[in-house]
Amino acid sequence: MDFSLNEQQRAIADMAQAVFADFTSAEQLATHETSGKPWLTPLYRELANAGLPGLLTPEEHGGAGLGWLDYALVLEQQGRALAPVPLWSSALTARALAEFGDSAMARAIVPTLHDASSVAAIALPQAGSPQGRVVATQNGDELRLNGAVSGVIWGAQADWLLLPVMLAGQSRLALVARDSAGLTITDGLFTHRQNAARIVFRDATLPATQMLAADADENWLIDRASLCLAALQLGVSEEALAQTASYLSQRKQFDRLLGSFQGVALRAADGFIDTESLRLQVWQLAWRLDAQLPARGAAASAKWWACETGHRVAHTGQHLHGGLGADVSYPIHRYFLWSRALEITLGGANQQIARLGDWLAGETEAGVLL
Repeated sequence: MDFSLNEQQRAIADMAQAVFADFTSAEQLATHETSGKPWLTPLYRELANAGLPGLLTPEEHGGAGLGWLDYALVLEQQGRALAPVPLWSSALTARALAEFGDSAMARAIVPTLHDASSVAAIALPQAGSPQGRVVATQNGDELRLNGAVSGVIWGAQADWLLLPVMLAGQSRLALVARDSAGLTITDGLFTHRQNAARIVFRDATLPATQMLAADADENWLIDRASLCLAALQLGVSEEALAQTASYLSQRKQFDRLLGSFQGVALRAADGFIDTESLRLQVWQLAWRLDAQLPARGAAASAKWWACETGHRVAHTGQHLHGGLGADVSYPIHRYFLWSRALEITLGGANQQIARLGDWLAGETEAGVLL
């Protein structure tokens, strides 16, 4: 069986890597962190010029109409670069609107998400947690929302918020403008220094047309968000391991290169195995989504591997750097911060195991196909 990428996929990954590399040197990231700006605007504009926010969107809505594996390759490069841009949230929102949104709303909003003139944030449910539910009630042509969501990356800066709500006991996805009446937004910082907001809905009203079709529910969002987060984590882990290997091949102790010590080499080898295992999970989930196959088990499995791989590889990178691993002026610490943020977003490893267990208990083909 041939698992190699085709020519188009390699070209997409190479283009993404080249764009990210121009804006994400250690010095550029350090400057951005003190700028007070939520994301790297020049980089995001360049990504929009390259068409990457519209890669997932069908051609009839102005996108490239490519698949989830193609997009996972882009997000992998974003993770390697630690690029602070709202790429996956805007792209996933554009795909949801094109596929399930009111046609007039999609025609008005999707092009702005493609050209970076607007940005979308996504409120992700925490798997296994009853908190963070927003309840919608319908009154004629309007919806009224009540509840709260937390940890929404760039929720205070994005123009649009895509979130799951409960309507008449059913999970649905709704699109809410940030400046809608009835929203109270409190901004903060996540572990990787990106803005993260708590948003409270108190009788917030929006047109019923901003509720997506019934097929777009919380599970649809979780499966695809799991892929995005796992692909980002794959890139973070790859680059953390690569930078660690480079350090070990140069740094000496007792007149020997650190990489020549057996214990050090074994620790790095374990990180490589973890990273390749995560890659397999990402590709399997992307393939199932592209093939329109059930992906609930594959999503939970991929996110579990993202949690475990990110945790182990990030700690390996820090430990094998010695004292430099704890120095916030040295680049390797950013990979630790990103891996932790990606690990806990959408629920950590224990919550993913609980999701996987629920799927195993309720799926007749569980254990045969993820």
